[in-house]
Amino acid sequence: MNTPSARAALQRWLALAVAIALTNCGEPNAQAPVGTDRSAVIYGTDDRQELYEVADASARALFADSAVALIHASWEDELLGGDWWTTMSLREQSGVCANTEFAEQPALAYCSGVLVDTDLVLTAGHCASHNACDDTLLVFDYALRGPGNPQVIGPDAVYRCQGVLALDAGRDIALLQLDRPVPPSRQPAPLRVTDGPLGVGASVTLSGFPDGIPLKIDRGGRVVAVDNTSYLTSSDAFSGNSGSGVFDEQGRVAGLLVSGNLDYEETADGCLVPIVLSDTLGGEGVTRTDDLPDHPMFADALGVDGLCGPCTNDTECPASQVCQTVGGTPRCVLDCAGGCTETETCGTNLQCQPSATSCFGNELWAMRCGRQQAIVQRCGVGELCMDSA
Repeated sequence: MNTPSARAALQRWLALAVAIALTNCGEPNAQAPVGTDRSAVIYGTDDRQELYEVADASARALFADSAVALIHASWEDELLGGDWWTTMSLREQSGVCANTEFAEQPALAYCSGVLVDTDLVLTAGHCASHNACDDTLLVFDYALRGPGNPQVIGPDAVYRCQGVLALDAGRDIALLQLDRPVPPSRQPAPLRVTDGPLGVGASVTLSGFPDGIPLKIDRGGRVVAVDNTSYLTSSDAFSGNSGSGVFDEQGRVAGLLVSGNLDYEETADGCLVPIVLSDTLGGEGVTRTDDLPDHPMFADALGVDGLCGPCTNDTECPASQVCQTVGGTPRCVLDCAGGCTETETCGTNLQCQPSATSCFGNELWAMRCGRQQAIVQRCGVGELCMDSA
């Protein structure tokens, strides 16, 4: 299936229009379906590695901790039962040629994501919707620990999608909330929020699940073009890489892969092989993440100047902030004298004010730090709680 070129996509992204969502109860409407891009291309040689092949221990730990596979909930028994390695292979599912790299590995993930806080995952916007969230598992450890040796995926590596906290369709980026925080042993990836955009020629690393197969790391990509919201890179990317973290040389998330260049091509034998392009080219579209702390849809959840950041006690928070439990995790929040109710938020004037609200299923929730705090309203029979522009 042919897809629009990344260059055309980037031109559309320049016409960004951000809509702040309103919330209400009303008649249900059909949700847009979740789509995945079927593009696949290799630039020069195929630089993808298994996780265990990454020589640098700190980089290997970063990718292992932060890479999240988005997998339909119907695969939960296989994932937790240890049978995921024997499910249908990429070759059987998509018709790639038998000699294609990784053709015999299972292909369960429909998209990728990256953990950026103890309970937050960034992914591509086209991978996220409120409907899809209910049917999505967010899975860590979907990787190999040696040749033909799959990781054991335990219950502490499988999470439900609690909700879509932010979605910017124009830039094709979304923020998902896990149903519980990850344990302290799993470290979120840091965001690149200083130093400005990457320059042309900068090296980047792609961490994700190409064509839905177990985690692969491509450290051979480079930035070939930059605009106000996006990059073009030469990373070796495939359909399941949508939402993959794109890391700079300091191990910070500089962007998310959201679109690709060209498709597979069919051989004379009737099977598919990836198109190979020159290493000097690059058509993999990446949404920049360096401005997200200032983005009106993402700022509250991601935190600015320490506000809403994780903490263990008051001394770890900036002045005028205290450490309080928000959405099940201690976070730095502004300190209003006497405290605020569950449906209120302490404002910058240090006065309590009604919290912002958002819909989760059929319930309207008061939000704090971009997370669910308390139910404000339950919609009636025949009504759905809906976000409307």
